[in-house]
Amino acid sequence: MLGQFNQALSGTIGPCLLVMSLSVLLTVGEGRNRPASRRWRAIGVAIG
Repeated sequence: MLGQFNQALSGTIGPCLLVMSLSVLLTVGEGRNRPASRRWRAIGVAIG
């Protein structure tokens, strides 16, 4: 069962981890951080 899960979702694990790590690293804050965070999240979703 786990093998089937890995085969079905093998292409989405990398982009999901990328989006999660960028969400943690580039938290939405005040001022300049907000546009950078949005941009990196959009890039991660587009890659996925």
